[in-house]
Amino acid sequence: MDDLADMRFACSPLLETATSLWALRRADQYAPHLPWVRRARAAPAAADGLDTALLAEPAVEDTALLAEPAVEDTGWIPDFITPRPASPLPDVRDELRRVRETPPEKALSDVRTAYAGRALPPRLAELAPAPRALRDAVAEAVEGYWEVAVAPHWPRMRAVLEADMVHRARLLAQQGAAALLTSLDPTAVWRDGELTLFVHRDLHLGAAVRGRGFWLVPTPFATHAVSPVGPDEPPTIACPAAGWCCTRERGWATRRRPRRRDHRRGPRARSAG
Repeated sequence: MDDLADMRFACSPLLETATSLWALRRADQYAPHLPWVRRARAAPAAADGLDTALLAEPAVEDTALLAEPAVEDTGWIPDFITPRPASPLPDVRDELRRVRETPPEKALSDVRTAYAGRALPPRLAELAPAPRALRDAVAEAVEGYWEVAVAPHWPRMRAVLEADMVHRARLLAQQGAAALLTSLDPTAVWRDGELTLFVHRDLHLGAAVRGRGFWLVPTPFATHAVSPVGPDEPPTIACPAAGWCCTRERGWATRRRPRRRDHRRGPRARSAG
């Protein structure tokens, strides 16, 4: 009961930054996001000094890139890139500071855990012998990508996330914790104080809350509930946020230029014949 009492909602600029890489790589699965994808794909190529070799998009402006903190076949992202929010509405500068303060060996361990025994891609393999350099290079790439691809759209994203949190808080108040938890994902099961979710066929772990708090973090880039990869990470569930399409219709898509009206002629009369 105490753990349920410490359940909180939050949004995270870095979570959106990291999970947006899924939409770049698998655009065919993110039709509502395509207007953003088109802009975001061009943004890294136009940014000076951005290490695109450390981003998950293999082709930006038709330029072949190396891969990538987000593992291609699983989509797993090293946990240190997406620290659990410290407050409901964290500042991206605070989250980036936490990434840069990650112990170097943990950063390398998180990268290897995300790859689950697979060979690291060339750029990460090049940096692996120097964990501090790897951490700093990934943090720099994430910050640069945030600035050019996500930050310009963050106010709209945040509005969607805040509306989603209000919706879930209302569900909690009206129908209780079980209804809220089972709404996170079609696979969610709440039984005997335990929440079970299918995240990935190769990921099997349990995380006891035990006073560490339990955070629910919506993201428009998740197609199902996701969790940290490492078993020692604080209990956190990232879940699909509703409302993206509505926001897109109010300004995400490219707007057509309004047709110029010739005020000299007035309204055109419809023929009655």
